[in-house]
Amino acid sequence: MIDNTRIYSVQYIKELLNNMRASMLRSLGQNFIIQENIVDKMINESDIKRTDNIVEIGPGLGALSFKIREKSKTLLCIEKDKKFHKMLSAAMKGSNTTIINADILKIDSRLLPKKYKLVSNLPFNIANHVIRIFLEADYKPEMTLLIQKEVAQRIIGENGNQNLLSNSIKFYADSNISFVVSRENFWPAPHVDCAVIKIVPHKEQFSKDIEKKFFRILKAGFSHPRKQLLNNLSSGLKIEREKIGEKMKKIKIDHTRRAQTLSFDEWLLLTKNL
Repeated sequence: MIDNTRIYSVQYIKELLNNMRASMLRSLGQNFIIQENIVDKMINESDIKRTDNIVEIGPGLGALSFKIREKSKTLLCIEKDKKFHKMLSAAMKGSNTTIINADILKIDSRLLPKKYKLVSNLPFNIANHVIRIFLEADYKPEMTLLIQKEVAQRIIGENGNQNLLSNSIKFYADSNISFVVSRENFWPAPHVDCAVIKIVPHKEQFSKDIEKKFFRILKAGFSHPRKQLLNNLSSGLKIEREKIGEKMKKIKIDHTRRAQTLSFDEWLLLTKNL
């Protein structure tokens, strides 16, 4: 049984892993949080209410889970590792928490609540994929996620460095970095620092037609980041350079610019006018 008063102790984590005859699975991106104050800050940032259903991915030994279940209506944890699933299920038995042994990348969406928030210390190797899955779903949850700092910076397009990922996220949601978490707050310590990012979907979403066209234009624009935008769009969209050039001139977007210099609003403008 897991003692939730000791789960931030490296020694205790080692004892549990030894008892489980488990080792750290690098392929699953497992890094345990060993500072309770980081968990508390993350929980506060997620603004969990008593009426909220929460979904957590990769709960591990429950560093987040034990605290989330005390604040939420229900908690659904999705754990890929069978040994962690078994141990956490025993510790959470009889509570408002359900533990599913499944791969989030293959999960049946019907297993998820109709409305929920996503709060997770995401495995590094699937963070981008997970965010995309949930933002492209019919129901788009508010997310509070602990991910690699570099990925978080790319998501928000920090310092004006826009990219394919940041513009993709902006199509569906607003995002911001809540706070940075040093690698020393984990065991084993990862090679990079982390950050907690908050992603809040727009109340009004674009139509499916606009969505399809936006991403077709966006992917064409970023197909060769060092090339001028006009060349990328013409090649990617199979439209004559002159025609695209005329339309870009009409909406006052310089055709010699590179994709990473365009704002999200400019990509939308291209979508509505090309």
